[in-house]
Amino acid sequence: MSEQDDESTESMRSNATGSVAFVLTFGDFDDQSCRVIVVDWWGVGGQLRSQYSPCWRLIRVDPMSRVHLFEFNDQSWLPEAWRRYITEYLQFMLEHGPFDELPALIARVVDGADEPRIVDLCSGSGGPWPTYLEEPLTEFEGVEVLLTDLHPHREAFERIERRTEGRATGHEAPIDATDVPADVEGRRTIINGLHHFQPEQARAILADAVEKGVSIGVFEIMDRRAVSLIPLVLIPLFVLFLTPFVRPFRVGRLLWTYLLPVIPLMIFWDGLVSALRVYSPEELRVLVADFDDYEWEIDSVPAGKGPQRITYLIGEPQRS
Repeated sequence: MSEQDDESTESMRSNATGSVAFVLTFGDFDDQSCRVIVVDWWGVGGQLRSQYSPCWRLIRVDPMSRVHLFEFNDQSWLPEAWRRYITEYLQFMLEHGPFDELPALIARVVDGADEPRIVDLCSGSGGPWPTYLEEPLTEFEGVEVLLTDLHPHREAFERIERRTEGRATGHEAPIDATDVPADVEGRRTIINGLHHFQPEQARAILADAVEKGVSIGVFEIMDRRAVSLIPLVLIPLFVLFLTPFVRPFRVGRLLWTYLLPVIPLMIFWDGLVSALRVYSPEELRVLVADFDDYEWEIDSVPAGKGPQRITYLIGEPQRS
């Protein structure tokens, strides 16, 4: 490499701290062609883990700006009852929130499918599916949904199966989104779930879909803009107001919401951290840069009324 390349690489190393994903853009200044790859820098005196040809010229290095702090709901030590209180509240908000544009986006994952079946990953307590399927929206007529999770909420899955008359069913065994069993067939969705994963894991989720040749849609109803982050300070008040309407009714939920307000504080923290973790469209493009055999649509659109936006990725095998 040239001295300029060495200086650019040293600049990247000096600015790297911790575990960071970088976008390296290489190309020819004359024809403006470029290639994007992902490099992990662990900040412990190691070397760059990716190999690249010395004939490529290093133009710039841009770090991912998402912040991956911890969330209570991700922790294995979290009491199962508390996990249910959190996911049931989130499921309530997905069902009743002002996210008018979400159904049409999700439905595009199964456009053209002969047997429209969705495998929903990281389902939590079921997401918006009860509302979409109980009296099927036009977009989901004839669609079947399999709910899956690493920590399957079987009670919630059974409740949703009854509400939807079997149009949505739950997978009883834990499902790792980075390695979905081959016999779990269907086009995949992840709704408000990809932000739980570090870049390496998120890429593995997408790679698993590509390896198995199935379409996948990722949808996040939040983003890192200040106009979206500031209203999050009201989350504890929303939890206090809406808890009586969350079903099923649980005495423990009332105890840990009103007498000892652990749940409102956890939901507030997890909501704030989730927004800071969300992958931007540019970062999603980095994650799928190597998957040339797929067509990717990546964008951010208004969710409906209010400041929220839906950041989404839809990928499908290229049509021959």
